[in-house]
Amino acid sequence: MANSTVKIVGLKQFNRKVQDLSDKELKTMLTKCAIVVEEDAKDFCPSSGYSYPGLGGSSLKESITHEVEGDTAAIGTNKEYAPYVHQGTGIYAVNGDGRKTPWTYYDERTQQFYTTVGQLPNPFLTAALQNQQNEIIKIVNDAVKDHLDD
Repeated sequence: MANSTVKIVGLKQFNRKVQDLSDKELKTMLTKCAIVVEEDAKDFCPSSGYSYPGLGGSSLKESITHEVEGDTAAIGTNKEYAPYVHQGTGIYAVNGDGRKTPWTYYDERTQQFYTTVGQLPNPFLTAALQNQQNEIIKIVNDAVKDHLDD
């Protein structure tokens, strides 16, 4: 594999300008970034399925939300099964850390037994973040530009 180097000219100056944003400007910028990723994550998350009986509440897609605190924006869900959807299970688990042998489970809803080797990953959060990189860059650039125009 060939190695490549990317040099970003002016990165230190740009970082200083971002650090000069007021708390309100920073929160506004981070909130805009979080919203575009959250909306895209919902688009990547299937609307059917991923709402398991007995786990209550909304579907996985409906549970995706964002939170901005300080200089951090977090996009995610409170669903306990979300990591299994995102990372996959069994032989399909990301990084190969899933169960290697088939297993059987009983589904209360259908009242049947099923045997599986796992579930393919659906990295809805990672896909959304990657898909929105250009929009995030634009939002950050606009925030810095607006700050400098003030």
